[in-house]
Amino acid sequence: LTAGDWMVSGVVGFLTGTFTVINAAVSVNSGNTTTDHVIGSNEFTTGVIVPGQLVVPGYRLLITGTTTVYLKGKITGTEADIFYGRLSAVRSR
Repeated sequence: LTAGDWMVSGVVGFLTGTFTVINAAVSVNSGNTTTDHVIGSNEFTTGVIVPGQLVVPGYRLLITGTTTVYLKGKITGTEADIFYGRLSAVRSR
């Protein structure tokens, strides 16, 4: 995203799998880094509903320069056969 005031949201979903917890987050950090995750703000967790989806609702990002934003999904368990996601961003100003 370019510099500006953004509303970012995401959804992760799964169709099949063997797991007990799913996490979803919108982050400006790549990989497994969770330093900017705040539960209830840009990270959400739920127990398993198979199939199911977990939404990260509108999260405000005010950025000063071009920034890559990531949608992260994580399961606790042994497998997720079909795992998908969508990241959306709308400039507020």
